[in-house]
Amino acid sequence: MPGNQVVFQEALRKAHNLAWDHKWSQAVVEYRRALAEFDTDALVWTSLGAALIELKRLADAKDVFRRASELLPDDISIQQRLAEVYERLGDSENALVAQLQIATILERGPDPLRAAAPWRAILRIQPLHLESRRRLAELFERLGRSVESAQEWATLAKMLHEFGRTAEATEQARKALALDPRNSDARAIIGTLQQVEPPLADASGHTMIEPPAATSDEGGPVLEAARRALSRLADSVFEAAAPAPGASNAIGPLLANAMDLHVRGRQDEAINGYRRALAAGYDEPDIHFAIGMLCLDTLRLDEAVAEFQRTTETPGYDLASHFALGQCSRARRDMPEALRHVLAAYRLLDEEMVSPALIATVSDVYVSVARQREGSTQLIEFADALTEFITVPNWRERVDGLRQQLDAASTPDSWISLAEAVGTGSAERVVGALHSSREYQLLDKPTAASDECYYALAVAPFFLPLHARLAEIFAQQHRVDDAIAKYMAIAAVQQARGDSDQVAATYGRVLTYAPDNDNVRQHLIDVLVARGDIAPAIDQYLALGDVFMRLAQLDRAQKAYEAGLRLVARAGVNDRWTVTALHMIGDIFMQKATWKDALQVYMQVRRLVPDDDKASLRLVDLYFKLGRAPETENELAHLISLYDKRGDSAKLIPMVADMASMRPRSTALKNFLIDLLIRAGRTEQAIGELDTLGEAQLLNHQTTDAILTIERIIALKPAKVEEYQKLLAQLRAGA
Repeated sequence: MPGNQVVFQEALRKAHNLAWDHKWSQAVVEYRRALAEFDTDALVWTSLGAALIELKRLADAKDVFRRASELLPDDISIQQRLAEVYERLGDSENALVAQLQIATILERGPDPLRAAAPWRAILRIQPLHLESRRRLAELFERLGRSVESAQEWATLAKMLHEFGRTAEATEQARKALALDPRNSDARAIIGTLQQVEPPLADASGHTMIEPPAATSDEGGPVLEAARRALSRLADSVFEAAAPAPGASNAIGPLLANAMDLHVRGRQDEAINGYRRALAAGYDEPDIHFAIGMLCLDTLRLDEAVAEFQRTTETPGYDLASHFALGQCSRARRDMPEALRHVLAAYRLLDEEMVSPALIATVSDVYVSVARQREGSTQLIEFADALTEFITVPNWRERVDGLRQQLDAASTPDSWISLAEAVGTGSAERVVGALHSSREYQLLDKPTAASDECYYALAVAPFFLPLHARLAEIFAQQHRVDDAIAKYMAIAAVQQARGDSDQVAATYGRVLTYAPDNDNVRQHLIDVLVARGDIAPAIDQYLALGDVFMRLAQLDRAQKAYEAGLRLVARAGVNDRWTVTALHMIGDIFMQKATWKDALQVYMQVRRLVPDDDKASLRLVDLYFKLGRAPETENELAHLISLYDKRGDSAKLIPMVADMASMRPRSTALKNFLIDLLIRAGRTEQAIGELDTLGEAQLLNHQTTDAILTIERIIALKPAKVEEYQKLLAQLRAGA
């Protein structure tokens, strides 16, 4: 049987409000009340489940999300919450099933990359789940994410090798190398499982050029990519020795000749040889990178730039191409362009090593780093520090180690890029200090932690993460004023660099320690508005108004709320602020006793949200204060109907009783009070009020009204009903 829609909506509204206020237990009660009316709304079930999770009632949450899943089996968010609950309950089997369903749905969706997360979740729960590892590798390969796919194939190969499945391990390792020749795991597995093959021979029996080893990372990414290019070109020579039917057989000899000239150091002739192979139809990234390297070595910079620009988007060559373009720009003395390419290369390095969830953060941070260096007098030093750090033997091991240290030293809301650390010129020292200071913080040794920071600041005085760490340490020592001063100094530097994202984040940290600092909050608002972040700016205006309210500065609070309202039209999203702000402004007018101004505000709220009981309550009070009897009675009737829907009308009795006592001649108010008393079951009190009303009517010779009043008393069955019946008969006879 269908439920009561009014009760459902009222319970749902109340539940959402309670959830917003983090009153989870009460919210659960209201969600269940709503579901008692209509239990087929999956969104209500999910809201109830979320509240139960907050209360750590995981077993109940599991049952709730299972019900929501039955109603909307293809809803990813429901499946994700259910999987989360299963995992937290230790139910690995069901968690795996749920994550498998999520991954399968997402792979069929418009953004299949999202399926990577559930596949990784399965592998977190069950690291030896080979099929999930395979599916993840295939997903990345299908989406063209070669480096990530290669790593998953390599990991699968390692697992298969450990299980003694040698042939399969070799096959997966070869797949990994085909996608990313620099994958060290895949190379190691192949080196373990296979004998080194003899040099290749062409169709005539001549020994071909042996490809140079592509496994060394000595000399940095550019030289590593150059070796890779030669290795792939050598493979192409072998493949061209037996061309497919109808294909040209000229490419093999052309490539072989060009490579022979290349390895013998005859650079100009090698460039011409490679260009002849290009003209013959061999147009691959390998040959463009090889030509680019030869042109760079011979200072044919324009030609080198043209070749490297062709490979900046090619996996395996993208990183090296940006570094090579940086070298070209450095040779041209175009330092801004050189830095742009070096930073692009570092961004690629960081993106390789972070989780997909951090990719957007990486991009934002590198935009910030580039902006900081615009117009700097130390561009050369900064760019050279970035270049020198990775043009060394075992550069990748060095980069990986630094990234791991940075990750360990970073906080969740403050990610540090490789470029920021390396650009100090003392990367190991500053990052080591960050790492050590974090360890000391965790051991509750703030003095030792701060000493580490000061030690590193001696060589990197402008490295802001060290200053931010000091601010954290000051806060740990309860030196709140010092922490705030440090954060404000950081914000000033960030402001000077034009880094509004970081300025906003820093002001936000200050407000965690000093939430009533109106100056900082106003600065944050200015930054947010300038960036076009209107929604958070409105939130901050409302918070600023709340600060002034706590300080009893009503005029300033009003201006803050009104400023927030003026921004609402620019927010570009559903309005979630207007009614809240109007209520606050209305409260201010009530405190100032400017009744007419308050009336205008609450009438506006009434138009926006007809069922807003707080606004209706205020309107009743204001109409009454202003002596507007008809409006008072109409609004009171509306208010009572709102409370009736919730079953709370008895709460209005004290207010209506006060109003009736202040306007003893108002029959309407008296009747409202009597009706409320009767609904609340307070019959004796209702009879007393009716008795008083009847006496007043008789004194004023309102016989007809008195008769109606006595009839109401008799209907309530008073103790001395006979006396009322006798009086009624007399009045009727006299009438």
